[in-house]
Amino acid sequence: GTRGDSVIDGPGSAEGGGGGTALAEAPMSITIEGGVTQIGNDEFIRKDQLPAIIAQSSKAGEARTLARLRNNPSARRKVGL
Repeated sequence: GTRGDSVIDGPGSAEGGGGGTALAEAPMSITIEGGVTQIGNDEFIRKDQLPAIIAQSSKAGEARTLARLRNNPSARRKVGL
């Protein structure tokens, strides 16, 4: 059977590999207001949308990091907490 950190993290997670997806690792969604313009097979956003997208991304990344540290003793050990 599976033992230790691999029970929580899933197989291969110590090397950043596969395994189960925890809530903190689930894909995040970013809200883009004002729509997306499609030209050919490419999608484009307006330049003025970037600050809001960056703010959302950084908040989501911070939340994921804190959740991982809060819920994973192995992650805390890796950063010395």
